[in-house]
Amino acid sequence: MNRINVDPLFQKMGHHEGTKYRCEACNRLLKYQFVLRSLNDQRVYKLGVSCFLSYAGISQMTVNGIQSHVNAASKYRDQIIARYKTGKRFLGDEINILSFIVSRLRNQEVDDEHRLLYKKAQLFKQIDFPMHPDDNRALRAWKREIVIEEQKQQRLLEERQEEEQRLMTQAKPLTKQQEEILQNYVIIQCNYIANELNKNSNSEWKIESIRMSHDCHP
Repeated sequence: MNRINVDPLFQKMGHHEGTKYRCEACNRLLKYQFVLRSLNDQRVYKLGVSCFLSYAGISQMTVNGIQSHVNAASKYRDQIIARYKTGKRFLGDEINILSFIVSRLRNQEVDDEHRLLYKKAQLFKQIDFPMHPDDNRALRAWKREIVIEEQKQQRLLEERQEEEQRLMTQAKPLTKQQEEILQNYVIIQCNYIANELNKNSNSEWKIESIRMSHDCHP
């Protein structure tokens, strides 16, 4: 199926001005015109639902499902147009929410549902159309999700920093072996310094040793 044409002003009993769709097979006026393209010869067929069933060879249940989605889309469109006619436009807070989302999503992957909502909001902002109430709620919910996730990441960061600080302030005391090795190292260093000073000194005095206190002052 190539597309579906919808006549929103269609009435079973009566006529109206404007675009009218007919079935090319039976010439009936249509509210829903199903446009099919043949995969064999690329020929295009414009049909009503009954002829569509016959040509396409699909079940009534499938067609009902298609019509259900089309009806929902038509209702969605009609509600937005009605809101626009009453003076409603793309709101200032929606602009702020969209700007907030854009600033947080640079170089980040989003799922299909949020990607569609983002594109829809961008388009409605561009043409200054009011968003559908459901989309408005979804946009606000998305912002809350982002804020909650940022707060969660901030808490995790603060907890890691607190844990690092705790480990630094609660260092384990040196073992006896560690103290002995450290003291031997200090003695070796002190003896080396003493020898170097004696070799480079013309004094009549000789340094016997350099000792350090526990606070490392010589």
